[in-house]
Amino acid sequence: MATKPHASAGDYRDLFAALVFPASKVAIVSKGRDRGGVDREVASILSLLPRASYRSLAELQADVRAIYLGRGVPAGSVPV
Repeated sequence: MATKPHASAGDYRDLFAALVFPASKVAIVSKGRDRGGVDREVASILSLLPRASYRSLAELQADVRAIYLGRGVPAGSVPV
């Protein structure tokens, strides 16, 4: 992955607004694929989520951030 994400904060904001917690990883990934206008990178990142379910948006955001950081994206460039 490039050191600068293609997905924007708006792409994630649109997805997060459509989620209801608790949510399973399957539901989150599915919603990420279904959302119109969401960058393909979002679905790719969501497929890497480490947990089977998420109790809160904060928990999901933390894992998305960790995925980007683990791929070498600088903290200031993470879209979440």
